[in-house]
Amino acid sequence: MGKEYRNSIRSRRSIRTAYAELINEKKDASKITVKEIVDRADISKSTFYCHYNDINDLELEIQNDVLKNAKECLDEFINNPESGLEVYLKKALDVIKKNENDYKLIASGVYPTTFLNQYKEYVIETLMNTPKFKTKNQEPAKRYAEIAFFACGYIDLICGYLQGYSKLSLDENVELAASFINDYLNK
Repeated sequence: MGKEYRNSIRSRRSIRTAYAELINEKKDASKITVKEIVDRADISKSTFYCHYNDINDLELEIQNDVLKNAKECLDEFINNPESGLEVYLKKALDVIKKNENDYKLIASGVYPTTFLNQYKEYVIETLMNTPKFKTKNQEPAKRYAEIAFFACGYIDLICGYLQGYSKLSLDENVELAASFINDYLNK
């Protein structure tokens, strides 16, 4: 039974790796077929369909994994905001680096806008409902605007890197965002 579990993990990993490689080559997830994925992963179609119903199912799993990782990181910050924004951004950076292929898949996938909007809404709502998270303005509409501006800007900055538009490294993007946010909040 343990061997089947390892084989299942290995198959999923090779499917995801093949998908990532194909997206990096084609730059358009909508043009990737199951046949291309299984050929690249060196597995049978039945193995693919044992794990996923279709490519959208594969992408949904990746999105859910990315969202779960991002939520865990944000929840850790929410539970301990005294640790500071830099600590949170550093942890978020580490999560992105550890799962960079998955994040690149999301940023260049078929439905990145839907996923990114869902993630932005989660971040904004979570921070709005966290009284310990201080912004310059505590009036709800202005607080919302500040949080939305920084959350959406940060997420879009990271997406620009993941999509290959940014000339800065991932570390440089996060450092710049942290500096900008801290300068604003600490004035």
